[in-house]
Amino acid sequence: MATRQQTLFTLMLVALAMATSTFTVLRFGELAIGVPELILLGCIIAHVPLGGNLHAGGNSRRFMIGLALLYVAMLPGFFMTLVSQGLLEDVMHNLLALTWIVVLFAYLQFGFEYGRDELEWLCGLVLAFSGLYFAICLGLAAFVPETVYMTEEFVELDVGGAANAADLVPRQRLHGFAANPNQFGLHAIVALFFCLCFWSRVGSVKSIVLMGVILAAGFLTGSDAFILGAVLMIGATVVLGLLLSGNIYKLLILFVPLIIGSIVVYRPVMRQVRELAQANDQDQTRFILWENGWRAVLESPVFGWGPGSWSGHNGPLELFESHNSVIDYLANSGLVGGFLMAACLVGFGFAVLRSGRATFMAGMAGILFFAMFHNTLRQPLMWLAFFYIAHHVWEDRPAPAARSSRRRRQRRSSRSRAVA
Repeated sequence: MATRQQTLFTLMLVALAMATSTFTVLRFGELAIGVPELILLGCIIAHVPLGGNLHAGGNSRRFMIGLALLYVAMLPGFFMTLVSQGLLEDVMHNLLALTWIVVLFAYLQFGFEYGRDELEWLCGLVLAFSGLYFAICLGLAAFVPETVYMTEEFVELDVGGAANAADLVPRQRLHGFAANPNQFGLHAIVALFFCLCFWSRVGSVKSIVLMGVILAAGFLTGSDAFILGAVLMIGATVVLGLLLSGNIYKLLILFVPLIIGSIVVYRPVMRQVRELAQANDQDQTRFILWENGWRAVLESPVFGWGPGSWSGHNGPLELFESHNSVIDYLANSGLVGGFLMAACLVGFGFAVLRSGRATFMAGMAGILFFAMFHNTLRQPLMWLAFFYIAHHVWEDRPAPAARSSRRRRQRRSSRSRAVA
């Protein structure tokens, strides 16, 4: 068995690689391989020589089974596309990325003994490294913004709400060292989830500072999905925390200004949403990609097209992502994978609800909301958040003999207390 120092050293390397997994601008050429992937691959290869062992147990085995089944469901579509269209570069890129996800989490599942709080250490280190990364990006944004910002163009709305297609207005979006701001936004919302999970352990003052850094970095990405997902996550954590703790009066006091504020801002917000939907900006483009993604699903409804990007701006099968994880996965695996995904989400959701943990419910809701606006299936950080939740909500139940033995010990102890 590995010593405590060996295990923590390996966990530190894995956490560093996970926290830098969005450094996609630092990859080698067109390959989906960079420094973080090489660090993780080195950890996998050197795990046993470093003193690690393989552990068959763990509370999150169901998570690993579900992830493997979701991966297998894409293979029939892959082979059908391979036979009909040959080996497409985009398909191979996605297949390798998703294969890496399965291998990585198989290593995380069986390589560490989480009964010794090793998962807490791992995710805590990921949070610490992520906070440092965001702080560095904010510092670079203040002094050398060209290194961490990218420029996008969007259509400016006239005073009356009409789209002025002739005037393209540049907009600066923070992307850090990610290839696009959406990857950076996903990193931020996962870090926000871990910040809420470790709030009491880290301490209120440090957590508030860390949350401020995360929210600032995520807000500067210009991602609507991050902003709304973060509001949903924090709001649900507060509301569910008060509700589950029985603080009904505090909840009512919170709801009064919330309801009044919602009534005040409802009409302006809905007007702005309609204006954005009519403008030729990223929101309209997203709607077009969703529509063409569904059309790609309908053209191969049973098994899908395999791993790849099957939406487009002018029609389906133009090798563009739908920017919606559900639509993209349905295009990859068809209805077979869709039923499997629904079963996994329902089972996982019920387990989270049974746990009674407000942070887990809110975190799952916020991350899934973000995933409805971007394809997050290839991102290890999203799966790490779900892996952490699964470890805590799917507890191993003792065998029947162990349960009966435990009940006998409890009865004997209760009788002895009664005699005393």
